[in-house]
Amino acid sequence: SYSEYQKYAKNYGNYDTTQMNCLINLWNKESGWNPNDVNKSSGACGIPQAYPCKKIKQVEGSNDWKAQIRWGIKYISYRYKTPCGAWSYWTKHHWY
Repeated sequence: SYSEYQKYAKNYGNYDTTQMNCLINLWNKESGWNPNDVNKSSGACGIPQAYPCKKIKQVEGSNDWKAQIRWGIKYISYRYKTPCGAWSYWTKHHWY
């Protein structure tokens, strides 16, 4: 079953099970779905590992976990179209 964060992402992104599984894999690798995660080497932060970290608040007006998920889904949609597109890229490059 999905965590509260994953349920929010599934609903916000309107994802089917396949896309949701890709998103779970991606963000498990990036942050473990931890909204307080900060990559010490890059400075990327939050569930989607935004860089620079301030991008989330600039776009969403907040940096809470819901804002992080919304920002991450918009980023994926813009850059990779789908979570599976982002996950495919991640598996080759270990970043997205």
